[in-house]
Amino acid sequence: MLITIQIFIVFFFVSIGYFPFTIKASSFEVEENVERLKSTNQCSGCNLFSANLRLANLGGADLGGANLSNAMLTGANLNNAELAHAYMYGADLSRAKLLDADLTYANLDSAFLIDANLKDALLSYTNLSNADLSGASLNNADLSNANLNGADMSGTMLDGVNLENAQVKDAFFLGVKGLTQKQIDDLKIRDAIVETVDIKIDSS
Repeated sequence: MLITIQIFIVFFFVSIGYFPFTIKASSFEVEENVERLKSTNQCSGCNLFSANLRLANLGGADLGGANLSNAMLTGANLNNAELAHAYMYGADLSRAKLLDADLTYANLDSAFLIDANLKDALLSYTNLSNADLSGASLNNADLSNANLNGADMSGTMLDGVNLENAQVKDAFFLGVKGLTQKQIDDLKIRDAIVETVDIKIDSS
């Protein structure tokens, strides 16, 4: 009878989606991975879901394929970091430094990159749909084939940026700087919202 009751309780919790032990283990795993990252600067493919990495010094870190969804990375130093194929849905990278960072094929859907420095960053095939990149520096960044649908690019610096084959439907390019007239025309053809742009004179 006691065993029957215990089994019933387990099935009840499973049916309502409550997994207390799994949640605790996952939280403990994330804490361990944060310590590992800070001590070794490597955590490729590891679970850092909702990790608190504000102002962390992670320059050159290997985070390829890591789960950083909803992670707090505001003001973090990620210059030259390896973030290819990382899952970063909803992550907050506002004011983060990402110079020369490799974010190819990363998923940054709905992420926050407000005032982030992404100069020379590799963002080819990156998913930035619905992301907030307002005020970010993307000078010389490679955004070829990236998904920018619905992204907020307001006030971004885009001198030398590569937007070839990028998806930009309903993306906001308001008050941006550094685009050539050819790039602006191309963005409009692809259904981006482009207004009040500081046009770069193309001398080529």
